[in-house]
Amino acid sequence: MTSAFGEAAQALLNELDSIAQQYPEVMDTECRERLFDALFLSVIRPQVGSVLLEDGLLEDGLPEDGLPDEYGLYDAAGNARVRAAFQKYVPSAVRAASLEGLTTPAQRLAAFQDSSSDAGTSTDEYFGWLDPQEVGE
Repeated sequence: MTSAFGEAAQALLNELDSIAQQYPEVMDTECRERLFDALFLSVIRPQVGSVLLEDGLLEDGLPEDGLPDEYGLYDAAGNARVRAAFQKYVPSAVRAASLEGLTTPAQRLAAFQDSSSDAGTSTDEYFGWLDPQEVGE
């Protein structure tokens, strides 16, 4: 049985698959690095001082939901679609991680990297890969 955290990750990957059909650069290295940073700072290891709200994270210097506006796509509409995908993903992932006892960054990253889209796209295609032990407790 898939966990709620895994289901949230799968939904994000499905949306990124859809975005990649129109904006294939979402899989480019620059985009992957920005996607990973957004994931890391919102779900894996939220920024110190971030405040969890009903609808996401609040972080100094970023919009109210704590997510960046730019992800390295060539078109503003593509960046907006990626941002919208994160806006849906972050609150559900944060809640699921809490309910499932994924209390450390290493646990959350390992669970995230164990996900794939309906089409079989791995998280590595959009976010790269990092050994969960490297992010610490």
